[in-house]
Amino acid sequence: MDRYDPEAVKRLFDDMASAYGRTNLISSFGFTVRWRNQVVADLPLNSATVVVDLMSGMGELWRSLAPQLPSRARVIGIVGSTLDGRRRS
Repeated sequence: MDRYDPEAVKRLFDDMASAYGRTNLISSFGFTVRWRNQVVADLPLNSATVVVDLMSGMGELWRSLAPQLPSRARVIGIVGSTLDGRRRS
């Protein structure tokens, strides 16, 4: 098996999706939540701001970011099992 094969990578993320958020929160002692809130607080956001969150994993940054963005803000992403796992947990 080629671990860089796109299907192998997809299977890897599919397998870990359901526990990823919980494991990340516990293993960081909640630091990841504080870090995301600090990142958003330090951003120079205004009504013309465009935010692009590449490699966003399960989109956790958006929970902190969404209240700071104008109502026209949209999240565009590839919905896969990582995000599905987020909805389940």
